This record gives sequence, C-alpha cells and structure tokens, in this order.
Amino acid sequence: SFQHGTSRAQDPQLHTHSVIANATLRPDGAWRALHNGKIWSANMLIGAIYHNELRHAVEALGYGISGGGKNGTFEIAGIDRQTIEAWSIRHQQIREIADKLNITSPEGRHAIAERSREAKAVADPASVRQAWRALAAERGHDFRAMIAQSREATPERGVLAKVRVW
Repeated sequence: SFQHGTSRAQDPQLHTHSVIANATLRPDGAWRALHNGKIWSANMLIGAIYHNELRHAVEALGYGISGGGKNGTFEIAGIDRQTIEAWSIRHQQIREIADKLNITSPEGRHAIAERSREAKAVADPASVRQAWRALAAERGHDFRAMIAQSREATPERGVLAKVRVW
C-alpha cells in the first residue's frame, strides 16, 4: 500500500493505493493470472471498510468527524464548507466541464474525471505546505491550534508519553 497526501491538483487529500499481485503458482509449476472480477466487484465495500478504518484512526488522534459521505467518506469537523471547496480544485474543474456539457449523472462526472485528468505532477512538499498555510491564513484557519486541541483531547499513551508529561 502506498499512502498519498495530495490530489493531482496538490490539494490535501489523504488516500491509499493498494497493489495486489495477480499471480498464482499452479501445481504444475506454471504461473498464471487470476480473474480479478470478484475483487473488483467488491471495490465499493473495500473502499467503505478503508474509510471506516481511517475514520477511527482520525478520531483516535482526537479530531472530530463530520458528515457521512459516499462510501464512508468523511470530513474533519471544524473546517467550513467554503474552505473545503477552496481545497477542492480538481472537483471544481470537473464540475465546470460537467456544467458546460450539461452532464449531471455521477457516471458522466466520473467519465469527465478520467478523461480530463492530467499526469501526476511531482511537487516540492515544502512548497505545497506553504501554499496550504497561505490558504488557511486567508480563510482565517489556525490548524496548529486545531492540532494542539486534538492532542489535548487524546489520552497520553505509553511510557514515553508519561515520561514526557512528567
């Protein structure tokens, strides 16, 4: 599994890509690919399980959760809709194309997303964080305070945490 923290448009977007080797060794020693239809048909369920586990991990860090989106997606509480939209450049691009073409179906928007996406860019992480901080400041958000608040809401764990407090 490979964890990424940005979208193609360099917006904050935590997601994980998982790779499964499609190979099996037969009793006669020959390697063959398996038909992956069963795994692919469970894609939505697998995604919902992933989002549920991620949600629990985020809550364990002391963050509040809001909303229950498609397939278990969620948002961190305390971040207003306008800020989420400002950090959703790719979503805005897809919506603009869909509006121009008068496409309203989820399938149509998905097709637009696939056909209009650019190659993944490699961006300097420090520059990306600096841009995020600038947008947060512009929107009046203090994410450092939000992080500190989440840490206060999380019980200290382990010996090192207790020594740190002591």
